[in-house]
Amino acid sequence: NVFGSIQILFDRPFQKGDFVRIGDTEGVIEEIGFRSTRIRTPYNSLVSIPNASVAKDKIDNLGARQSRRVRHVLGLTYETPEIKIEEFIESLKQTLSLHPLLEKDTLSIQLQEMGDFNLQVVLICFVKTLDLEIERQTRQEILLECLRIAKKIGVDYAYPTQTHFLKSLN
Repeated sequence: NVFGSIQILFDRPFQKGDFVRIGDTEGVIEEIGFRSTRIRTPYNSLVSIPNASVAKDKIDNLGARQSRRVRHVLGLTYETPEIKIEEFIESLKQTLSLHPLLEKDTLSIQLQEMGDFNLQVVLICFVKTLDLEIERQTRQEILLECLRIAKKIGVDYAYPTQTHFLKSLN
């Protein structure tokens, strides 16, 4: 623990208040002690990790990000005509590229997969904020815009369904 404390002191991979992931623990650094580091988890529990373990584990300082990644899979019905899918994707790109908090050069919206129940359009972008509440608000704005555009264009979102065909034995 002493070696781990010294390593944390000199490397400074995080500081009090940073949102980190250390091993399988994620949360905000509340205290960096001589023997252990205390992390407040999203469940509001307090986890103490011995500094020797901290020094050995991979540390992901999520608070050091310059932006936050947003990824959504938008499942469209198989009945959607190709022209409507292209119009939907293009309209989303145009609208979201105007959003003041989205990084324009990282915006990616593409038909990526033909899933079991839907055609999967994957939307990936980065929100220029470190504030979790602003990220959540921006995610909501993106999803509401996806719903508005889909309704305007006449694109339907899919939900898990199955069609069973019975073959005649005659």
